[in-house]
Amino acid sequence: SVSCALVRREDQQASDQINVPFVDYAPQVFRYLRYHFGINEEDYKRSIRGDQEAMVEKFTEGRSDSFFYFSEDSQFLVKTCTRSEAKFLLKFLPRYAKHMVQNPNTLMVKFVGFHSIQLYNVKLYLVVMQSIFLTTKPIHERYD
Repeated sequence: SVSCALVRREDQQASDQINVPFVDYAPQVFRYLRYHFGINEEDYKRSIRGDQEAMVEKFTEGRSDSFFYFSEDSQFLVKTCTRSEAKFLLKFLPRYAKHMVQNPNTLMVKFVGFHSIQLYNVKLYLVVMQSIFLTTKPIHERYD
């Protein structure tokens, strides 16, 4: 499904808002996965929208040049990906969803959304994952 979001920089007037095309890929599959993972839809939307001023941005140090964003409440990680990665994700999504449902205790990353936005003729693909650091268990070591 396609909708438009309004984006406004802090120094812009309300009349200077620009439309940013937003695409939600495989929304039924990801809605089902969120349900399976116990994620409430309203909580997900609130977390992803969050307070943009408070979102934390991190850059990868690898060759992928991806950007990582943590939601304000740290429940989700949003990562940019390339067009080829986006195609691959959509291609293997049915098998991934089946595996995740059949193996609820898997250690695989939990993909919970996949979107794109277009800014200044550049399409950015955004994959949303549940943060592995959101746990009540103690974390003894972390690696990049």
